[in-house]
Amino acid sequence: MTILNNRISLVDALRGFALLGIILLHHVEHFDIANLVESSHPLLATINKSIWDTVFFIFGGKMYAIFALTFGFSFYIQFENRKKRGENFAGRFFWRMCLLFMFGILHVMFYSGEILSVYALAGMLIIPLRNLSTKALTVLMVIFALEPWELIQLGIGLINPEFVPCSYPRVFYQNAVEAATTGSFWDVVTTNLTSGMANSHLFAWRSGRYFQTLALFLLGIIMGRNGLFAEAGKKDGLWKKAWFISITCFILLYTLKVCPAIVELRSGISAPLSIMLSMWSNLAFATFLVSSFVLLWVKTKFRNIEAGLIPYGRMSLSNYICASIIGSFIYYHWGLGLYAVSGPLFSLLTGIVIFTILLFFSRWWLTRNRRGPLEWVWNKLMWIKLK
Repeated sequence: MTILNNRISLVDALRGFALLGIILLHHVEHFDIANLVESSHPLLATINKSIWDTVFFIFGGKMYAIFALTFGFSFYIQFENRKKRGENFAGRFFWRMCLLFMFGILHVMFYSGEILSVYALAGMLIIPLRNLSTKALTVLMVIFALEPWELIQLGIGLINPEFVPCSYPRVFYQNAVEAATTGSFWDVVTTNLTSGMANSHLFAWRSGRYFQTLALFLLGIIMGRNGLFAEAGKKDGLWKKAWFISITCFILLYTLKVCPAIVELRSGISAPLSIMLSMWSNLAFATFLVSSFVLLWVKTKFRNIEAGLIPYGRMSLSNYICASIIGSFIYYHWGLGLYAVSGPLFSLLTGIVIFTILLFFSRWWLTRNRRGPLEWVWNKLMWIKLK
């Protein structure tokens, strides 16, 4: 396993893979506008609908899960490195998460679906858990992954036929979309700083992403302790089991998710159950993707291909925010306004081009610098000394 400057190259490549999926999904959905542009040509209309369905099926919810997993693993690496030096990193890491939240504020000014501020809050919550035993972390991980809030609502719904699950206002999302499709750049910025940020966190809560993020952060720590990435070649038996179990679970969970009998249940049962099945099936498919990626990585001929994603993964913060700024300009009204005319095929191809440009830029930049531009700022501010 290649380790460069305390970085595990497999994890950097996996993070790059997750961001590839995220950027393609964002382009197809026009950075949260989520409008499917219809084509008058039957064949193109079929292609566009197929691309829309396929991209959401493969990437929707799964890439963010993989991104969160690599974040949790990085959490483990940073604390472990400082522990070996006899340093207490908790205070600095809390400040690091405060800085990440600030980057989230910067990000949300361009894209209302941002996730960095959610990761920052979740990262703060797991600081007190860092020294728990692996067994205790596993128990907590399972609890979070089971979506406890939805389990509570499901239990109430089973007992009380009159129970109606909590509804969440869509006005924040609608405000952000209206600014994106009709407003100026300043309208987008001011709206996203209020409604956009509110929508980001409401969506993370109502979709179950908050609890899943916490679970994946803890899973990343557990995997770090057990060397599942650092010693992937020696652990291929475990990865093969994970591959088989995850794809089996996904097929079962996805079948239940789309089952008409589940959908037609009363809302007190169907609403929380559908969220749970969606998050569990996404988690299973994300595990399948990660397992597949790792099993290919241990084969030299495939590793050389996957390793091409390492520069993008090493500059994940810079690339994630930069991709959103570019996407906002391409699709929003304040820029080129292509949301109204760009179908899924054209948007997907645009996303591939933008990713390729950023990938080559990342390679060029990292041959001259140790860190990406925003990663350098993040690191400098994290270690700032206050007199």
